[in-house]
Parts: sequence; structure tokens; C-alpha cells
Amino acid sequence: MALKAALIAVADDHPRTHVGEHLIRELIGLGEMVPKEIADAADRLDIYYMGSRYPDALGGADPRRMVGESDAIVAIERARAIVTFASSIVERIAAEPT
Repeated sequence: MALKAALIAVADDHPRTHVGEHLIRELIGLGEMVPKEIADAADRLDIYYMGSRYPDALGGADPRRMVGESDAIVAIERARAIVTFASSIVERIAAEPT
């Protein structure tokens, strides 16, 4: 959602996807400089999105058993980095004169 907020701030674009890789590509296409670590973090977080939003996409596996504590800690760190990055875009756009 943070990446979507950045897209809305940059171009009033309301993408219908939740796929981080696609959202990053849209930001880059709009001229935003996206650090590689942010693009990688968004791409790696996508694996958590599908199972948590669509549990049946896991072929009957219990999504609660798919992520260990260390995986969760890394995912939270990646998500925080993305939120910080997206927030900086929104704040920059909000500070620009209209």
C-alpha cells in the first residue's frame, strides 16, 4: 500500500495490482529513482502476499506454517524500508509548489 500511495502522489495512478515488482516498475517508468535494495525488497515480499491474501493458492498448505520467526523479522525489515522509501516520495511531492 505504501508503494501505491507513492504512485498516487507521483501521477494520480491507482494501480489495481498488489505485486511489488509491478508497482516498482511503474514508479521507475514515471522517472522515480528506485534503489536496488528497495526493488529487491518489494520483489521478495510478494511471496508473503499471495499466501496471506489467498490461502487456497498454497495448495492446501497452512499459511501460518510457511513463515518462521526469522523470515518474519526479515520481511518486517524489508517492509519498513519500503514504507520509508515510499513516504519520502509522498513527502517530496507534497512539499513541491503547486
